Amino acid sequence: MNKITELNKALPMVASVLGKKYGVQVEIGGNTACTDGKVIRLPTLPLESDNVLINMVRGFLDHESAHIRETDFDVLQDKDLTPLIKNIWNIFEDWRVENALAKRFPGCRTNLQWLIEYEFTKRMKKPKNPAMQILSYLLLVVRAWDVEAIKKNRDIVGAFAQQAYPDLYGKLNSLLEQVNIKCKSSKDAMNFAKKTAALIKAESLKLDNQKQDKNVKNKSGRVENINRSLSKQDGIKQLLKANEGNLPDGLSERIAGELEGVAPGNPMRGLSVAVESPKHFSALEEGNISKVKRTSTALHARLHSLLQSKTLVRRSGSRHGKLDTGKLYKMNHSAKIFLRNGERQGINTAIHILLDCSSSMRNKMELASQACYGIANSLHKINGISVGVTAFPADSVLGCQI
Repeated sequence: MNKITELNKALPMVASVLGKKYGVQVEIGGNTACTDGKVIRLPTLPLESDNVLINMVRGFLDHESAHIRETDFDVLQDKDLTPLIKNIWNIFEDWRVENALAKRFPGCRTNLQWLIEYEFTKRMKKPKNPAMQILSYLLLVVRAWDVEAIKKNRDIVGAFAQQAYPDLYGKLNSLLEQVNIKCKSSKDAMNFAKKTAALIKAESLKLDNQKQDKNVKNKSGRVENINRSLSKQDGIKQLLKANEGNLPDGLSERIAGELEGVAPGNPMRGLSVAVESPKHFSALEEGNISKVKRTSTALHARLHSLLQSKTLVRRSGSRHGKLDTGKLYKMNHSAKIFLRNGERQGINTAIHILLDCSSSMRNKMELASQACYGIANSLHKINGISVGVTAFPADSVLGCQI
């Protein structure tokens, strides 16, 4: 087993460099793996792991950094986008951004190729809807361009797709050749995704026309073939109307699911990173205030004695000390011709209490707040005491001083 701690230290800087801007953040904690274009979120990771998990983390980080660096997310604002078009766009865009990143950072290619081979050489289940093989075929074809080992699964799925939709299969292959050569931007990927969806829709219309053909011969073998085509027709209609949850996952979703699956059930037993966030202040409840006052009654007297200081008072005549020339004329009848500095106990003290609000205090804040209130409440009753309480870390808006 390998410790993942050292990798964790490097993640934020690696993501910033790969993402082309230092605004990229890596957050580790919780139970989700995703990115919003600025922050890459990883779930809580086990304290120890094997090489598979470490490679998945590296590959996922490179993949999401590639999107942050290369993807123009504005293309997703198109109101005419359907879940199918978006799914196909993601297939093409994943491949495009990963290759763009690997050209600039060759080391990323090793991470990404490991990730692709790990994920897409697994045995694939045949879906109930034959039309879903179309998307699986698109995904495997694109991935096989970079990883030789995927060609076996590509050919298996391709055979099913060709058997179900022979005409569409040939048209898709022609379009994919153009994607490999001409897909240079997020906009290009979207245009090719729309063309792919248009081919699928055209196939559906063709199957509709076959259904309406009244000149079908009544031979048993011919009827059986038509029944098969009707089943394929229903499948492709479902594909066109499918929502995101019913479509195959892309690489990011697959790896995110696996990372979330290995996250420890107890976050305190895993690896996470504190995230800077605002802390909200609220007044102590009346019940807590009463409890603190009762508990700190004796504290007032003890603090009063501890904080007493010596205060100089007016000097007076003495038999020793500094000679007072103004009293030399009394020398014949009084020996108090000297000055002595007098002292008395007094209070003149400033006290400032600092309340730590960092993440290490998250389970102790209630007790710490009550303790600060109890001490401040006891001190402010003593004449000559100046008391203040400050919570940190905080900015000028959230800072609190009493």
